[in-house]
Amino acid sequence: MIGALIAKKRAREQFAARSRGDIDQFLAGWADDAALTFSGGPPWGGTHRGKTAIRRWFERCWRS
Repeated sequence: MIGALIAKKRAREQFAARSRGDIDQFLAGWADDAALTFSGGPPWGGTHRGKTAIRRWFERCWRS
């Protein structure tokens, strides 16, 4: 029960960070070998592996 509450809190914090463009906070809890899969066609869609690739994807999305 406590673990689920902590996980929800962290998820909310990460989505809030994403919404305000704070990539460092967004990626703080991610593993170095994490993968992000985003549906849709190029250039946004696909699977991005590793924090570096996810950071590049996020920055590209944020600029658009």
